[in-house]
Amino acid sequence: MSGFPKEAEALLSVAPADFVTARNRLARELRDAGRNDEADLVIDRMLDISARLADPALHRDALVERAWHDIVLGHTAH
Repeated sequence: MSGFPKEAEALLSVAPADFVTARNRLARELRDAGRNDEADLVIDRMLDISARLADPALHRDALVERAWHDIVLGHTAH
């Protein structure tokens, strides 16, 4: 995954039921380390991956998490 932090590759092997939790944990760890741009990339790009998973609830949860992420950061709809 070009441009991703190397830690993000491990998310590809996470069980679908644990994906959102693992993704959020990694994003939080990256933010705690001052790697905010990489954390944003993990959240944004992993939404694409979660959309391809067969679990609609997982994708819905990911979209809700992204919406809260945007609200907290003050991002507005484009």
